[in-house]
Amino acid sequence: MPVSRRRAIELASAAAAVAALRPSTALAARPGSFALDLTAALPRAATAAGTRHVLPVMRAPRRFDLIGLDFGPAAHVHAEVRARRRGGAWSRWAALHDATQPCWTGAADLFQVRFTGAARRLRARFVRVGRVSSPAGGAKAAKRVAGSPPPILSRASWGGNRVPPRYDPLYGEVLVGFVHHTVTANDYRAEDSPSIVLGICRYHRDHNGWNDIGYNFLVDKYGQIFEGRAGGIDQAIVGAQAQGYNSHSTGVSCLGDYSRLALPAAGMEAVARLLAWKLPLHGVPVTGTVTVPSEGGPTNRFRSGTKVRLQRISGHRDGDATSCPGNGIYDALDTLRARTDALSVPLSALTVKADRTELRYPATTLALSGALRFADGAPSAGAPVQVQYQTRSGAAWGLLQTLTADPQGAFAVGVPVPASGRVRAVFPGDVTHAPINAVPITVSVAPQLTLALSPRRLKLGRATTIDGAIGPTWPVRAHLTIERRVGKRYYLVRRKKVRVTAGRLTTTFRPPRKGLFRVTLRAGGSTIRRLVRAV
Repeated sequence: MPVSRRRAIELASAAAAVAALRPSTALAARPGSFALDLTAALPRAATAAGTRHVLPVMRAPRRFDLIGLDFGPAAHVHAEVRARRRGGAWSRWAALHDATQPCWTGAADLFQVRFTGAARRLRARFVRVGRVSSPAGGAKAAKRVAGSPPPILSRASWGGNRVPPRYDPLYGEVLVGFVHHTVTANDYRAEDSPSIVLGICRYHRDHNGWNDIGYNFLVDKYGQIFEGRAGGIDQAIVGAQAQGYNSHSTGVSCLGDYSRLALPAAGMEAVARLLAWKLPLHGVPVTGTVTVPSEGGPTNRFRSGTKVRLQRISGHRDGDATSCPGNGIYDALDTLRARTDALSVPLSALTVKADRTELRYPATTLALSGALRFADGAPSAGAPVQVQYQTRSGAAWGLLQTLTADPQGAFAVGVPVPASGRVRAVFPGDVTHAPINAVPITVSVAPQLTLALSPRRLKLGRATTIDGAIGPTWPVRAHLTIERRVGKRYYLVRRKKVRVTAGRLTTTFRPPRKGLFRVTLRAGGSTIRRLVRAV
């Protein structure tokens, strides 16, 4: 097809603009993750809605294995990418449903973008993974025991130790299992799967800015199951996989794009075995429905606070405005539910959740609720439940309170928490049933601080005494920050660590010049400030 003179000028200008582009230094500094601003390569007509655009072939700043696109938060586009090595063949065009979903390409140097819609900016976001040395089939299939988990590849096996989470995991409850697809290429080998999982994890953490990989588990088309978000496969870890429902669900994502294709039988069987173990582990059935509160969000189908009725095994689109997990999986969910039901085995379970996990002294009463259920169907009414507390990992568990389950096996109690640590519920066992330990909940207690400066107004050259108290428990050291006010802002003068002895600390500060100074004490998650003026 002949190209008009104007179109030729646009393409030439775009190519020249791309040649001048440089990767984002902020992301390039992070091993494995980098980005490239392509806004200058957008044609003028890119602001017209409904128009189809094909950008020139572009060279990435360096070799990559995974690519995603960011058109900005308000853009409404349908975008596709393809990639190849220098001298190699092009991959198929792969659709990118939104900026949170990247596409696995394998090792590539060149890429091309086409899209339909209006866009004022464009940013390509890359991850370089390389080869993960973990062999396929690394999770050994031990002899199956009723109620035991299927073989699951640990985070270490796919390189998760190279991408540590930004902060500690959050714990919720598991009432629903959401099924997803990663919308990445389907023509991968079994030995590629660990690298794909690592690439997705890097993308979610480095480019999306999330704490960790969003999914709790990932399953490939060969039936390999991978541990996703850190915190423990048997824990109720809050992920980033179903906006508005993460605190009440677990999420398993299938590697590949199943918008049209069906998930191969090995992959479907692995998902069924995983959910047949995971849901009963948390004391919930694998079939039927449950009502959960929506916590809202821009991609949620329901307003915050809405009571949403979901299948125990649901597709991502049941709760959020998305096409995930693709028609190829969504149309087979009834088959998946039936297979999961056939595989599931009732388990004795003890669940517990807290109304919050961050407390501030003296308001340290924690509201706990949960339920006890026996696999043999025996009534749990009147069964004893102990609430125990552990101050640090490896320390002995201490008893806070003993209560009994109601006729439905439920319990609720408020317990004062002595310090930061972990809380758990325990059924001590009886003549028929073995003891059961609920998954512990990590709780932080911010201490109460006092801070006194004497004097608070002094002549230049004199020192003020800084006295502080921390209670009822205290860290070994506290952090002091001293700043000087200049205009409307405070600028750092000094930062120091101060030893805390028996809950108290003392130090001095001599202002280096006249002016107003702000002294800030931080310890154990609490902060207090005082002012001093030198004249």
